[in-house]
This record gives sequence, C-alpha cells and structure tokens, in this order.
Amino acid sequence: MMILFLSVGILLGIALGRNNLSNLFGSAIGMRMLSVKTAVFLSVVCVFAGAFMSSDGTTNGILKLAPLETLIDAFVICLSALVVLQLLTWRGVPASIAQTVVGALIGWNLFHHLDMDSYRLKQVILAWCYSPFLAMFLAYFLMNAIRRWVRYHPIPLFQRDWMIRMGLVFVGSYAAYALGANNISTIVGPYLKILPKADLFLTFAICLAVSVGFMFADQKVIRTMTSGLFPMTPSEALIVGFVSATTMMLFSWEGLRHVLIRLEWPYFPLVPLPLSNTMTGAIIGIALTKGGYGLKPLVLGRVLASWFIVPMASGLICWMFLFILKAYGRIFI
Repeated sequence: MMILFLSVGILLGIALGRNNLSNLFGSAIGMRMLSVKTAVFLSVVCVFAGAFMSSDGTTNGILKLAPLETLIDAFVICLSALVVLQLLTWRGVPASIAQTVVGALIGWNLFHHLDMDSYRLKQVILAWCYSPFLAMFLAYFLMNAIRRWVRYHPIPLFQRDWMIRMGLVFVGSYAAYALGANNISTIVGPYLKILPKADLFLTFAICLAVSVGFMFADQKVIRTMTSGLFPMTPSEALIVGFVSATTMMLFSWEGLRHVLIRLEWPYFPLVPLPLSNTMTGAIIGIALTKGGYGLKPLVLGRVLASWFIVPMASGLICWMFLFILKAYGRIFI
C-alpha cells in the first residue's frame, strides 16, 4: 500500500519534468541552439544539485501549510496536483507544481475545517503576485543595459554567436538548479510530513522521476514559451532564462535571507515559486523594451488565467477526492 501512495508522487515528479523542460531550455531548443539530449542531461545534473544543496528552506515552508497526518493525505494532495498538471500539459500551457500542490493543500484544509497558517499562506500568495513584476523589471533593465553597451562596444558576429550559445547552456543549467532548489520540495514536502526520516530517499526518488519526465518533454509547452508568447532572439532568451532563475533563487537562498535579516533589510520569504510565472514576467519585460510589439495577448491571457484557475482547480479536485474517500473509502479515513 505504501508503494501505491508513493507512486503518485513519482508520477507527479515525471509530470513536473515534462512540463518544465520548456522553462529551462525551451528557448535554446526552439532556436536549435541546443539538442534535446544535451538539455535533458544538463537538467538532470543541475536539478539533483539544487534539490540536495538548497531546498531546505522551501521544504520547511511547505510543511507548515497543512498538518498532514497519514500517507493517504499526501496521496490525495499529490494526486490532485497531478491531475491538474497533466491537463495543463496536454493543453500546452506551462504550469507550476507550486500552484497545484499549494492549491491542493488549501482544499485539504477546507475539507477538514482547519485554519491554515495565515502568515505563511500570505507570504506564498504575495510572492506569487510580485515575483513576475520583479522578473519583468530585472529583464527590462538588463536588456536595455546590454543593448546600450553593445551599441558602443560591438561584438564580432561569430564571437557573439558562441557567447550566446554558451550563455544559454549556463542559464538553462542555472534555471534547472533553481528548479531543484525551489520546486522539488513541493512534492517531497507532503510525504516528508509523515515520513520525516526518509528525507534523502524521497528527494532522490522525486529527482529521478523528474529526470524521466525531462526525457518526454511536451513539445506544445516548449512552443508556448518560445514563439507562442513572444518571438525572442537568442540574446533575449538568454536574459529571460537568467532573470527567471535568479528570481527563483531569491526565494530559495537561506544564506541571503539570513544576511538581509541581520542587516534589517526587507528579505524574500522561502516559499515555492512558480517558474512559469517568473519566466512570463521576464518575457513581458523583454517585450516592453520593444514597446510591447510582438507580444501575443491571447496566449498571454491564457497563461495569466491559468495562474488563478490552477490553484482553485487543484483545491476543488482535492476536496472532491477527500469527499469520495470519506463516503466510499472508510477503510482509509
């Protein structure tokens, strides 16, 4: 029975990999700057590194959102997130594991009539709201600065092509590390609440599942995050990847948070952050440097709508699963 409960988390990890290769190397793959096999290899290595080296902060954040008690609770949370994530991947919409899991946790609390940690939930929601604007500002500022520098310091064509290619490899790897540091905890967290001593095993198993998902990345999602939303040049894709990964790391880096607290400066909460949100914000920032021309409002509207619909859908599905289990599966509850 335990294998059955854990298998849903494994499937959720696979779905995370299928949906998020586009967020890591979608631009490089779409522009034929990098092969899919190379992108998968780099993603696997860096996700493992991020999960084992920098995920403690966001894992603790997830553990405080709901007082899960049994494996069936973790099973329902992950199953609800899996259903929503698979539907969005099928529709070609980039989705976030953070939104689906947090939405399911909210649904779990509502079903059991429990009060959530309002402070922690507020931190999560506010981070989701202002992180795209932070990414948009950083991308807009960095893109304008680079264009101004290149205007006065032109780079030979072949040297520029080599620099962009290497930059896309570095930025994709950096984004994969940020994904491992910030998002793996959203799957491990619900199980870790019940199996605290299985931390390393669960992290390794989920990372391995994400690696399998990378090998079957969905092409629809890759097209949405490349030419579908805003046609980007390789240099613009480089900026988008770097900014989105940096924004993710700001909400995962415990060391930075301690330094900012010691200096009594505003600090970033350690919460699971949607990578698709930060990437969309960065893409909008790049589009604004061109006056917004080329940005496709219908695709953008679909992506933005998913940010609001996904948590609610995941919470509703979780509530329905719990209702069915309570009515027809009393052996479990």
